Amino acid sequence: MFSDKKEMVLNYRNASLIGLGLDICFLLIHCLMLLLFWHFAVWPMFAFNIFSVILYICLPLLFRRGQYSAFVQIAHLEVVAHMTLAIYYVGWSSGFQIAILGFNIFLVYAEYTATSLQLKKVHSLILCLISMFFYIGALVVDHHHKPEYRFPPEVAYRMTLWWAASVFIITIFFLQLFAYMASAMQKQLAEEALHDKLTGLHNRLYMNDRLEELTKDGSWLAIADIDDFKKVNDLHGHNCGDYVLRTVASLIQDPEAGTEVCRWGGEEFLIAGGSGSGIDDAIGYLEGIRRRVEEHRFRYEGTELRLTITIGAAAGEPEDSLEEWVNRADMKLYEGKKSGKNKVLM
Repeated sequence: MFSDKKEMVLNYRNASLIGLGLDICFLLIHCLMLLLFWHFAVWPMFAFNIFSVILYICLPLLFRRGQYSAFVQIAHLEVVAHMTLAIYYVGWSSGFQIAILGFNIFLVYAEYTATSLQLKKVHSLILCLISMFFYIGALVVDHHHKPEYRFPPEVAYRMTLWWAASVFIITIFFLQLFAYMASAMQKQLAEEALHDKLTGLHNRLYMNDRLEELTKDGSWLAIADIDDFKKVNDLHGHNCGDYVLRTVASLIQDPEAGTEVCRWGGEEFLIAGGSGSGIDDAIGYLEGIRRRVEEHRFRYEGTELRLTITIGAAAGEPEDSLEEWVNRADMKLYEGKKSGKNKVLM
């Protein structure tokens, strides 16, 4: 149940789509760069951008092979090389160095994604340090080296504005993506902490808190136990036992009844009814659950099973502690087991 929700937050398909979107953006950028360098006759960068266009056309093939980390590393190498060469040939004033700052945000996201999906590690820290080394190195080279080509001042100014806007958009996108992923994962973890992974029911931790909130006067709780459950595991295996637990959980649940149900432990389920439902109504309700399980035909891999449950219940008493209340229901369950099983005792 919860693994599906986790995949909704982060899976390889979504990570690949984001990577593909970034690849398309880079492809379009390099197509524009190709025209720019052709127009101003910056032939070394024109040639490099032909290579870049071909590279970004081919890179999506890595996603199909599951080589997400290789995509990130190759793209990083291209961005670093393009920045370094662009500054060498046209100078610092055109703003090409800004691109690598935005790419570092993607590197951190990519490492988180690769780690979460158990893919080959990206090593974003090392790649970011490489970016820093080439960024500072390009600045030093520009200080001591006169570029062979120069864009007109107005073109260089507009290029810097364009790079700045592009990097801000990329940075904002990935920061918002991180915020969404963190929020979704936090909600998911909180939900998992209060639910049983096998059955999808609330767990004991949740129910303990919920029972503390109930007004005991007029309330009741019951513990339902699957009869002879050990034989199911011994004869048919634990996978069959898991199937039985999930099926019984679905039979016990009744959202319209206004009751709370949780997996209490092992093959035990705890059911609680709030004030407003009388004790006679509670017995009738629990008898209905018992009959549903008794009449249900459990089928697992061609084998039909017939199962029953025993239920022990206790009405809430104002002076009861939670432990005493649960113990009284547990004692009734024990009596039911000793006196023949497949019954409701309150």
